[in-house]
Amino acid sequence: MDMSRGSSGRPAAVAAAALAAVTALSGCAAVPGAQAGCKGSEGGRRALAALPVLGAHPEGAASPPGFAEPYTGCDDDSSSGTGSGAWLYAGRLYTTAQAPEAVSGFYREAAAADGWAAKTAPGAGGPAGPKAADLCFDRSGPGGARTLELRFMDPDEAREVYGYTPPAGARPPRVYRVEAAAPADGGTFACSD
Repeated sequence: MDMSRGSSGRPAAVAAAALAAVTALSGCAAVPGAQAGCKGSEGGRRALAALPVLGAHPEGAASPPGFAEPYTGCDDDSSSGTGSGAWLYAGRLYTTAQAPEAVSGFYREAAAADGWAAKTAPGAGGPAGPKAADLCFDRSGPGGARTLELRFMDPDEAREVYGYTPPAGARPPRVYRVEAAAPADGGTFACSD
């Protein structure tokens, strides 16, 4: 199914499909591999990667070469003493010529239609620029909270973090990621302000 936004009905279709996938993440027993730590978390990571909102993108946005599939992972900082434990994540990298505000508008609509609550943007209150359009959404439910984040990055960050070098030119494409995350043990998890 093409998840790009071609009409005003697309975000609703994305939302309905995302609701079904997020419902599957509603508790420890529902998330395959949901446990303390990252061992055995493959099922939970696959469930996050299957969220349709990760494949949704505004018209004109596309995955860069080599990034057609979602990336997934699990970070376990339970030994750090912070008590935050392991968290699963899955995301997609996109490029676009659109202004960050237009991209943010698309994801605000798609996420809100699926029941995600927009939180303070990581770039809010800061200087104007790509970071000012970053967004984070929370979605709570049985088994803990989930987050969905839209984050723009400069070419250096895209290269250093993802190994992607945007093409050079007078107007290189903007690079952004959409990433969903959830605690591996079904605990609480929220956007950081």
